[in-house]
Amino acid sequence: MTPMGALAVFTYGSIGLSVAGLLALFLVKKAATARVIFILMAGYCIFNGFIAYTAQPSNYAGMQMIAIAAALLAVAAIILRFVLKRSIFLAKLLLCGSLLISLSVTF
Repeated sequence: MTPMGALAVFTYGSIGLSVAGLLALFLVKKAATARVIFILMAGYCIFNGFIAYTAQPSNYAGMQMIAIAAALLAVAAIILRFVLKRSIFLAKLLLCGSLLISLSVTF
């Protein structure tokens, strides 16, 4: 496999995992399963923010800050859901925004 082929596999795999995770995040109704999916998606969003940050050259400071902000949105969603125990739907929307921002910065 060529390096460009590996990049294509990573890109399509990342997009597929993101779509599947977001669908599961909003469609699963069982509380215990939804909690686990939320935790996994929050970790994935933070990881995507890190990948988006490290994928940018050092002279693209603005894009790096956007990637950090995307990861911080995921942290805010965790705090909103588990620490403050408020608005689960808003926390899910924050995760969705974090994922979309980090993916758009990465690709």
